[in-house]
Amino acid sequence: MTQQSFMGLAIVVLSMIGLLFTPKFLLASHMGRKLKARVGDARALRIARVILITSLLFGVCLAMGLINPRR
Repeated sequence: MTQQSFMGLAIVVLSMIGLLFTPKFLLASHMGRKLKARVGDARALRIARVILITSLLFGVCLAMGLINPRR
């Protein structure tokens, strides 16, 4: 396993954990509470999930070798 695929898998795992606990993160963190106050509950949840899904896709592409780090 290369460093690139390990990093990609680590990003995927952390993104999956984030997706599972998104409502809890929005309640427990200062930035989550600020986001909820600014845009509302449903929209804050949607924004957080879009960010986590994007990072999940990035991790998959990194692990598969579709995206290469700068060297």
